[in-house]
Amino acid sequence: MHDTHVYALGFCAVGAFELGIELLNLLAAQYPDHPEIRLNLALAYEHVGLPALALDQLASAVPASAGTKVEEIAKARYAAAMALQREQEEDLRFLHLRAAMLREKDPSAETLRELGLTLFELTRTPGGKVDANDALAVLESAHRIAQDVEVLEHLAFLYMVTGRAIDREQVLQELAAVAPTSQGLASLGEVDEVGVQDILRRKLLLMERLADPEGPPPGAVAELRQLASMFPCNPDYRTLLMHALKLRGEQDEALRVAEELEREFQGVHVVHFAVAQVFWRAGDRERAERHLAEALSTAEDDQDREDVANLRRLLERDAHG
Repeated sequence: MHDTHVYALGFCAVGAFELGIELLNLLAAQYPDHPEIRLNLALAYEHVGLPALALDQLASAVPASAGTKVEEIAKARYAAAMALQREQEEDLRFLHLRAAMLREKDPSAETLRELGLTLFELTRTPGGKVDANDALAVLESAHRIAQDVEVLEHLAFLYMVTGRAIDREQVLQELAAVAPTSQGLASLGEVDEVGVQDILRRKLLLMERLADPEGPPPGAVAELRQLASMFPCNPDYRTLLMHALKLRGEQDEALRVAEELEREFQGVHVVHFAVAQVFWRAGDRERAERHLAEALSTAEDDQDREDVANLRRLLERDAHG
């Protein structure tokens, strides 16, 4: 165990967090009563921007550390994480109250600006439950009334995450014309390169947690909700969220997400393939069959078609027990 633990920490030290986290998770499963492993795993999750998964590990580290030399460290870190969570929840309540207050005002340029920026903050806050498209619609309305550098910067970012490349390019050109020294303009290129890589890393790490023998931890569901809210035009995050909910036994919520995907992503192979499973297991075989047929018709290659055939066989086998 010791050598593997050292290797894992070494990977994290040089920035290879995916490998380090993979090894630490294997060790945590093999040695659940070793709090040092969970404390280091929590730290790694914090570094890659997955605080809910870090909190899961700290919650497990506290009882495992009882009577050991790291007991006080585990308690202190868990207490700090919980305090931060409470602070974020308070910020969240404030943002929702502010958004509700602004919605009651007359839709002036300044009101729309402040409402759009508040909704943007909610899209970036865990538990915010605001779709990026909602913030985008308000900021677009503010931009139609008056030109504002901060609004343009936020529009550029939201166009990126919602996949509207042409609109984003137009806004960047406008931003370069009115504020060529804008700090936001300078950082948007970094967001493209570093931010996207960071999101993909978080996605891969969360996909690994869906395979946990005991089902995805609560933190994985929380992180997937946040990504699904941030990137509403990318079905991957909502599909992963749907699977996580299904694996945790939250069938009603999984079904609700499946119905959202069904409405918003018609003709997308991966969506038809994914929601067919949820509808089948919910007992709606007719709907599932329709999505299996759509998955087959939208398959891009023989492998996709073989996957659909294998899924059908698997579902039919489960049905016959």
